[in-house]
Amino acid sequence: MANPEDNNNDNWKKAVDLLTGYVLPERKTLFDDLKGNDGIPLIHVRLDKHGGPEYSSGFLSSSGWKTHNTDYTIPFYRPSDDSQDVSAGKYLYRYRAYITFLASGQSWPPSGDDVIPDYTKTSERLKDKGGWNKEGEKLDWNTNALVRYVYGSRDALSQITMWPYSTHGFKNRGYPVDDADYVDLRTFTDAAKAFDRVVKFFEDSAVTVGKWDTENIGEGSDSWDGTSAAIFKELIHKLARNYEGYADQLNGRGGDDKSAVTVDGVTVTSEPARALADAQGVLLAQAQKLHDAWEAWKAESNPQRWLYDMLQNARLTLFDTQYDKTDIDTVSSGSGAYTSWHNYVVSTDGFQNEIVIEGKSYGKPSEMTTWKAIADEAVRRWEQSVQDWLSTAGAEAIVAIHNAFKTAEKAFDTSITDKDDRPLSEISAEAEAEAEKKKAEAEAAAAKAQAEKEKAEAKAEAEKEKAEAKAEREKEKAEAKAEQEAAKEEAAKEKAEAKAEADREKAEAEAEQAAAKEEAEKEKAEAKAEQEKEKAEAKQAAAEQQAFVVAQNQKAQDEAKKERERAAAQAEADRAEAKAEQEAAKEEAAKEKAEAKAEQDAEKAEAKREQEAAKAEAEKEKAEAKAEQDAEKAEAKREQEAAKAEAEKEKAEAKAEQEAAQADAKREQAAAKAEADAEKEAARQEQADAQSRAETEREEARREALQEKQQARLDAQNAKAD
Repeated sequence: MANPEDNNNDNWKKAVDLLTGYVLPERKTLFDDLKGNDGIPLIHVRLDKHGGPEYSSGFLSSSGWKTHNTDYTIPFYRPSDDSQDVSAGKYLYRYRAYITFLASGQSWPPSGDDVIPDYTKTSERLKDKGGWNKEGEKLDWNTNALVRYVYGSRDALSQITMWPYSTHGFKNRGYPVDDADYVDLRTFTDAAKAFDRVVKFFEDSAVTVGKWDTENIGEGSDSWDGTSAAIFKELIHKLARNYEGYADQLNGRGGDDKSAVTVDGVTVTSEPARALADAQGVLLAQAQKLHDAWEAWKAESNPQRWLYDMLQNARLTLFDTQYDKTDIDTVSSGSGAYTSWHNYVVSTDGFQNEIVIEGKSYGKPSEMTTWKAIADEAVRRWEQSVQDWLSTAGAEAIVAIHNAFKTAEKAFDTSITDKDDRPLSEISAEAEAEAEKKKAEAEAAAAKAQAEKEKAEAKAEAEKEKAEAKAEREKEKAEAKAEQEAAKEEAAKEKAEAKAEADREKAEAEAEQAAAKEEAEKEKAEAKAEQEKEKAEAKQAAAEQQAFVVAQNQKAQDEAKKERERAAAQAEADRAEAKAEQEAAKEEAAKEKAEAKAEQDAEKAEAKREQEAAKAEAEKEKAEAKAEQDAEKAEAKREQEAAKAEAEKEKAEAKAEQEAAQADAKREQAAAKAEADAEKEAARQEQADAQSRAETEREEARREALQEKQQARLDAQNAKAD
């Protein structure tokens, strides 16, 4: 059962607001500006007295949808005192309720296929107070809140589930999505790509700094000699290891083997990016589920249909509670040749002066509170339908989105740690040899760097061409999808036009049938009037004849006894004739009573056929709606599977490209490392050779110095001897 608390906890509104930024009005306010007289939602009710208690042929035959130049009419009887308890034999008077559906201009009864127009109106003829349409001011109403809630929510969900997956700039039923509130699912893609770029920066920086680490910095320059240069190189080595560690931590466990595809077809690999892509997919899936829930609810989406069904039930129930509980009481007035007979409608046992719907009494039909109670119940039933279909789906969507974001939070670990946390005191102080590079080796390194640069440029050019080719494929795919959507929309338009044409032809046929029926009724009434006229003329002639006979008898009374006896005999004959006419008049009244009963039975049978036809039509519409929904779901599933297959294919291709790129990077890294090791070994060998040569030169210099010293000592001794 719907209750006010449900309005305060409208999960459909919350879910649509959250997923689209299109803010729906509060459900409890939808009918505040859509009321007729005396606060009755959805309709205006006017009562009219048609006379009584004389029987009137055809009073009950014309009722229901689009009768008596208004949307809906219900004929009913009531006693003169309008009492609730009606005993048998009370005279009944004829009344009719004229019901105008606000914001309903179509010729067919309300249904879920209708789209209530968004407009504001002031009626010049309908008053906002009293059941007789004589009190109050002009009637105003506004459908905006209702149509925004019903159709705006559907259109906003449709907007977010289709390319470009954004409600930026979206406007529906005169209500725009604010720049501060719009939802763009592609921002998840942008954020995911940003995380991938961060990881790529760390990976590329690790490779770049690693190359610095494996190359001899400052070869041929004395400025890189010594302990300080060695410390700087160890810092470069530490930075390379940490960049590599940052990339591994952001990629998550198994990051090299995992990837995800965003809703707009972008493949991402880092753990935060994959989490964002997963959350983005949940948002899109839940928006689509809400849109599917609305389509399933579509048959019950029009609150006017709920009210129409209740009025239909009320009108047909009156056959059991009123029309079948009446009789024709034939009453005479006058005497003799001047006797007249009248047929009055009277109540029988079980007559109810109330409107009953599905076994529940809503009050007397002459009171506005009765019609307000009916309309309020129709609104309550519609709100219960919203609660059962839409709010349930909205609650499930909110839970799913909450869980998706809780899961995504786990991927955003803020404690990124260093892979190499050694202090500078532990860094080795190896110095001089690493700074001694020959010019030739520097030139070779420069040539190699140039080759690497040209290789990188060639690779970048290849990547650019590949990206352009992929963009071209994406563009062709988007154009094909747009053409498919246009074709689908054109087919839907043609289907709607065909249905409108069929409905128009059906309405014309019904109008022709009603006109023919009205013509037949008119001819019947004219024939009956002619018959009544002839009967009155015959009665008048008989009365004149009787007066003439009385005058003749009075005159003959003065003449003779024989004449008096003859006049008496003539008077007796006239009395017999008058009695015969009286019996004929009574028989005619009984015949009219029988005809009235037969007419009432025919009207009841027609109402029953109408009820069965309406039920069959409703079942047919329900079956068609279900078939259409199943077809749309099947089509959506096929498109989803195709998109999933395409995504899997792109994911596999991306993974293959990623693995190939990783393999190339590993090979290049291994080659670079091997080359660096070879260069390092050559440098070490060269350093050893240089040290050996220096040692040999120092030894030779020492020997030469010793020899020179010995020679000088010898020369000194020789000079002393001389």
